[in-house]
Amino acid sequence: MLATCLTLFTVAEKAIHLYDWFTGVTSGSKVNPALAELEKKRVKVERLSDRLLYAPDVQQAVSLEGATTYLSDARQVRTLLNPVAESLQSDVLSTAVVSTPPQLKKAFQKDPWEVLIEVRPADRVKPPLNPDLIPIVFFDQNRPYIGWQTRGALPSLFGCEFHDDTGIWTPSGPRVEEARDIVPAAAPKRRTAKPRLPAKTPVATPRPDAAPDHEARSRKVLEILSRHASGSDFHVSPGIPPAKLANAAASCEIPKDERMLALIDCTIFGSAKNCLAFCTRGIYFHNGLASPVRGFIPYEEFPQREFKAHLISEITFGNHQDLDVSGSGVSKHQFVAVLQEIRSALQ
Repeated sequence: MLATCLTLFTVAEKAIHLYDWFTGVTSGSKVNPALAELEKKRVKVERLSDRLLYAPDVQQAVSLEGATTYLSDARQVRTLLNPVAESLQSDVLSTAVVSTPPQLKKAFQKDPWEVLIEVRPADRVKPPLNPDLIPIVFFDQNRPYIGWQTRGALPSLFGCEFHDDTGIWTPSGPRVEEARDIVPAAAPKRRTAKPRLPAKTPVATPRPDAAPDHEARSRKVLEILSRHASGSDFHVSPGIPPAKLANAAASCEIPKDERMLALIDCTIFGSAKNCLAFCTRGIYFHNGLASPVRGFIPYEEFPQREFKAHLISEITFGNHQDLDVSGSGVSKHQFVAVLQEIRSALQ
């Protein structure tokens, strides 16, 4: 059961159009603790139906793009939230329903599958191991789906922030209703969050480097990558498209303190969910067809690795790690040439 998720709405009724509104929704076992905390703060909670609870003065979904409008009509809020409760098969607590940032709305109107990872019907969702991924509920032809995106990518990719703890921001001052003039949203006030446990991933944990050697090596690797970059599938920082960078970071489960130097997209349609990412500590990859699904190789291991073209559309890194590159515009021989040059430079 998902605890808290960012939710976008679409209903075929007047004044409620495709992805016009979004909010935060808490469900399942997290509802009662959230209600207890709101009660301590003396925050108003309304019951809209047997399954629906609504805290209109609390905001989890925050737009960073100009003005924010609040949906004030309780009947419309109930119409929006009923399908969410049904899809999550649980009681739900919703915070303020507010206008969707233009950047987020545009992305979802175009194609939610291109900006989210691991999209599944809401009743078949499987939460990933990475705790930095935020679940996002959306509706397509009145069917609810849930996909994931990294918390850090939300501002650049969608122009919003999402607060999933129960110490959520309560807006101060007068509310701005949908029929009145609107003002820019204030910056959210956040509690100090408890430390998160590291994600349990099947990849090796990179060793910290001494700062001077680490920076010198990154410059050397970036110089090599810049010489090889060409075409639409090989991107070098700072020219990596934000959507591709976010998708690659999420699918490869790249740590937040890593910096991506370059990215080779291995997907046919350009989402970069399958890819090879060159970062400051090593390379990360995510496979669509080959095995293993994802992996990490620190630069310290490069001198001991054998990089070769393999089968029809794969490259091998040695140590039983392969990458399927059939969807990339970069040939497997180009992949190998880049990796071999980096290995030679690091030796």
